Amino acid sequence: MEIVNKHNYNSIVFPLIGSGSGNRGKEWSLKIMLEAFNQIESNAKVIIVKYKKSS
Repeated sequence: MEIVNKHNYNSIVFPLIGSGSGNRGKEWSLKIMLEAFNQIESNAKVIIVKYKKSS
């Protein structure tokens, strides 16, 4: 987010981190990421992408 703010980007996209290989689950990972982003001052829109396994 430091880079995002430095360059005045309007938005940034992150994958949901730790929900697969981290063995924590999607809900836990999303909660932790949202808590972290809420502590960062930024005007950028943050989008978190949840990937689904293809059938």
